Amino acid sequence: MNSQKIGLKSSCDFKLLEKDIRDRLKKTRIELGFKTAKEFAKSKSLKISTYTLHEAGTRSMSIEIIIHYASLLNTEPNWLLTGLGEKFITV
Repeated sequence: MNSQKIGLKSSCDFKLLEKDIRDRLKKTRIELGFKTAKEFAKSKSLKISTYTLHEAGTRSMSIEIIIHYASLLNTEPNWLLTGLGEKFITV
């Protein structure tokens, strides 16, 4: 994801955004009853090492991956990306 395309002024801004996304990802996972990243990954048939590295910030995530995780968590992608708007998808 190009930081200029999403209106970020520096790579520092992008790193903060990534950290915020990881924090929201982890908090939502825990809120839904998954105590560990491994438990969540196994339940959703994700590669455990990949998901764990994404959540820990050791491996970066593409916008497509973030949207996929939002879907698995029944979370609005916009909320996962920005923290704004409704958190959960309402039917």
